[in-house]
Amino acid sequence: MPLPIIRRASDPAGRTRSGPVRRFRPLVRAALAGLVLAGASAASPGGGWNSPPPYRLSTDVRPTSARVELIVDPDTERFSGEVEFDLDVRKPQLALVLHAKDLEVSSAQLRLGTGGFVPVPVVRFEDKLGFQPGSWIPVGRAQLRIRYTGKVLGADNHGIFRQQNADQWYVFTQFESLFARLAFPCFDEPGFKHPWQLTLHVPSGVVAASNTPVVSDAVTDKGRTVVFAPTPPLPSYLVAFAVGAFDVVDVGTAGTGRIPVRVLTPRGRGGEARYAGEVTPKLVNFEERYLGVPIPYKKLDLVAVRNFGAMENPGLITFADDILLSVPARDTSSRQRSFVAIASHELAHQWFGDLVTTAWWDDIWLNEALATFMEPKALSSVFPGWDGRLAWTRSSAMGADSLASARRIRQPVDDDSDVDAAFDSITYQKGALVLEMFESSMGPAAFRKGLGAYLQAHSHGTATVDDLLAALGASGGPDVAPAFRTFLDQNGLPEVSAALHCEKTGARIELRQRPYAALGSSPPQHRWSIPVCVAAGAGTGRERRCTWLTEASATLELASCPDWILPNDGMAGYFRMTLSPTHLETLLRRGWKQLTPRERQGVVEDLEAMAAAGQVDYAQALAAVPQFGRDPDARVVNAALSLAVDHLDLVDGQASAFGRLVRASFGPRARALSFVDRDGDEQDVIELRLPLLARVGIEGQDRALRAEARTLSWRWLSSPDSVPP
Repeated sequence: MPLPIIRRASDPAGRTRSGPVRRFRPLVRAALAGLVLAGASAASPGGGWNSPPPYRLSTDVRPTSARVELIVDPDTERFSGEVEFDLDVRKPQLALVLHAKDLEVSSAQLRLGTGGFVPVPVVRFEDKLGFQPGSWIPVGRAQLRIRYTGKVLGADNHGIFRQQNADQWYVFTQFESLFARLAFPCFDEPGFKHPWQLTLHVPSGVVAASNTPVVSDAVTDKGRTVVFAPTPPLPSYLVAFAVGAFDVVDVGTAGTGRIPVRVLTPRGRGGEARYAGEVTPKLVNFEERYLGVPIPYKKLDLVAVRNFGAMENPGLITFADDILLSVPARDTSSRQRSFVAIASHELAHQWFGDLVTTAWWDDIWLNEALATFMEPKALSSVFPGWDGRLAWTRSSAMGADSLASARRIRQPVDDDSDVDAAFDSITYQKGALVLEMFESSMGPAAFRKGLGAYLQAHSHGTATVDDLLAALGASGGPDVAPAFRTFLDQNGLPEVSAALHCEKTGARIELRQRPYAALGSSPPQHRWSIPVCVAAGAGTGRERRCTWLTEASATLELASCPDWILPNDGMAGYFRMTLSPTHLETLLRRGWKQLTPRERQGVVEDLEAMAAAGQVDYAQALAAVPQFGRDPDARVVNAALSLAVDHLDLVDGQASAFGRLVRASFGPRARALSFVDRDGDEQDVIELRLPLLARVGIEGQDRALRAEARTLSWRWLSSPDSVPP
């Protein structure tokens, strides 16, 4: 970036004031020699700006704490506020630059050292404010105080926004990723992490909640003033509050610190918080035990918001109301399971993202992939019969990663659009699957130890990829970090093929890697360092052999020739696997019953992917569908449905024959399930019911199911409560 022109300041009459320039002439010379005064590099001391500030704020000025005071009334569309920052100025500055958007500043004051506050001019940019006092800001302590007003948004669920439920208005916040600047001027980047103290002036008769407990609640002539305890260090995007006529449901305590847990619902819906209240303390307790670090905040509120997703604000997690709440008499196990998965993700963020925050958005996977990695572990702690692994995300992540346009897990972030793009299935699902692969390679105990060390080392601070890989490497060995980077810093996914060669003296498995590519696409020419574990079985026995596939090929030696091989033991490896037709037929015939449900699901998904890539004849893949359709595991049957039904373009003109295949492979099971849940149904049966019945009824044109669906539809239209949820 070119160094800005530094002009000498002039007084209103046009006379040059050379004193300040003479006083700081050594600093000017240093600047001209190449010292970038980056916090205000676009400013000149006379009040002119040569160019807009750079995209990222300077780290030469860092906030050490902030106090925010807001007047918020849910019945109005405006708010007013004051924010005061304590600043650590590490290099002399021409100006201070903060983020702010759509805020009207009424005054700004700067205090240097022990002096008093003095007014400071404000320069507005699209999403930033420049504060330029007209002379150099020296190294040391400073304070910046800003008074302003802003808008409470309506249709947009970000910044400070409001919603109406019945006759009541409620105010909420959503600041991730770039929306805190709509609520107050701030250093709106994840690397700026400091304590906040929030004070809200609200009407009488409403509830006000924020990240921390209330320390005082005083009645005033205009309503109430609610002061919250200072937060631990937080980035701006995690500050949060909610104001409205909530029902507040106390659901007990959680964690070793016995922090209070509450659910905040719109008025009259407190009874719908029962399941969330029962499950949330269990999830907190599990995640504390797994990570070995107590939940780092003093209380936990779960807040229901309409037309929303979920957000991990420390101490004040927001959820869509249909995720968080349910009428007990109409609740379903699938909704409960969905809540557990989402809640465990947001709770995991209390450690990954809140306690330890990514230093910049290019490492947002440190938050999202780690929280996604925790989902199935917490889910299986609540539903012990479930496979607590990431099988259901594998196919969607690899599908996105097989596109030529796929992004890397760690993609450079240079503007706002890059920030938005970073929140996708590559960050969440691929990131979690790569974590799981290295957990399998290192061993669960060593991996868990590395995560705990990472959290302890960077508690209430920020971290980068290097910090996580250093912690994992210390627990799992020096090969972990460089191998991990081949998956973080490259897009696409590998394909691993395995060929078994049997000889009199033993056997060997030849492994080869290449980039996977869907039919018609050109894959990136990458090579990965892949921890590959092969399962090999003979009779009822089974062994596991592992190696690092760092070059194009590698060889595994076996003592004897097995009946079958599976090149991805446990389906823990993040790669597509391919076998020759002979090896595949042998695996399906002789090894199928020895595979776990997740392995069987992975075989079906990889067979579908190889057919989509043109490496397996689709007719051969369809020939295996009847066997897959009879599998006892619902997820295997779901994968078989995808293999059979999602490629109808390949069987164009043969709809009648295809319908017979679907009915023959899946019809008996679909008719046995029927549409209505039965007492004692296993979770996998409940999850399978909808996709199985839909596809057998539609693509399979099953007459019995279509007639039953018609009967139930008419019954529901006349009396909704007569049909189970």
